[in-house]
Amino acid sequence: MHPGSVNFFSHFDHTEWLLYHEKVTTSKAYLRDTTGVPAVPLLLFGDDLSINHKKGTVMVGPWIEITAPPQTAVMLKLLREKLQQVLVSKVENPSIDIGESGQQIMDTLLQLVS
Repeated sequence: MHPGSVNFFSHFDHTEWLLYHEKVTTSKAYLRDTTGVPAVPLLLFGDDLSINHKKGTVMVGPWIEITAPPQTAVMLKLLREKLQQVLVSKVENPSIDIGESGQQIMDTLLQLVS
């Protein structure tokens, strides 16, 4: 972490991944604008998922590998698809009511992320 970062003295023990906006090199390499991220938001909002049932892992994009039971990974992938449908509908027509099923998806997301 860059010494000027608010996270310079932080320990991200409660998270599995560290995101950063900028990497700079001065006397050595530093990360700026960092935040710790648990695996669930990466699985829900990250790049495309591919599930390896035999290994019990999920790939988020081409290089992030997260251990997850296959059944959980499949449910997260389905939840992502449902969320995408709700968001696209809402963006295309902001005045529509997302309905009970849309609200259930949002409630499930809030429980998972918090």
